[in-house]
Amino acid sequence: MPKPTAHIIDWFHIAMKVQPMQQIADHMARSRSGLSEALPAIDRDIRAVKWRLWHGRVDRAITDLEQLLERVKASQGDSEFSIARLQSLGLQLLTYIRSNRGAIALPSRPSRRNDSG
Repeated sequence: MPKPTAHIIDWFHIAMKVQPMQQIADHMARSRSGLSEALPAIDRDIRAVKWRLWHGRVDRAITDLEQLLERVKASQGDSEFSIARLQSLGLQLLTYIRSNRGAIALPSRPSRRNDSG
């Protein structure tokens, strides 16, 4: 009889959902001056969400992502496409993380042992 299996989301799938958000924020920071004060914070916060997920702090990542999406939504004054796309990708990531909260695996790390003698 087959053993039960565990549903695990690996880091690759999470990173592929975060990467487009980082790319949009980076592009906006290079090309726009209108949101120049908000953009470094948005870029920094996207990286913080990724860091928290990488280190297994899923609940904190969800909270940070929710706050980030509120700030992005508030800065959507002129309904710019990049802001709308960032909002859409962020909502997709939030749904994905919430739906798979218990299945997010920490990345494997090599052990640090002393092999010298």
